[in-house]
Amino acid sequence: MSTMGLLMYQTMEEIAFPSVQEFKAFNPSKLCLFLKNKFKDEIETFHYFEILEQEKVSGKSFMLLTREHIQGPPYDFPLGSILLIEELIRKLKSQEESKYS
Repeated sequence: MSTMGLLMYQTMEEIAFPSVQEFKAFNPSKLCLFLKNKFKDEIETFHYFEILEQEKVSGKSFMLLTREHIQGPPYDFPLGSILLIEELIRKLKSQEESKYS
């Protein structure tokens, strides 16, 4: 990891869970760093987060992902990673819904 990447990673660690608006503004690189930090104990999933970055998935488009999207090519996420992502998306969507309630 480059010094800049390490700096960004350390900075992401210090940031609290983002608002939905902040999350949707993540570019693919920032999304990847956020996911790696959020699931830092799931090192085996890092490769899959990098695929999201390669496929130019932003925070906004991440919110639209479904199991069908990430279960097949080009992602081919294993079930454990799918469940983590689904849980995160549910959390973000419920945060968004409560904002407008």
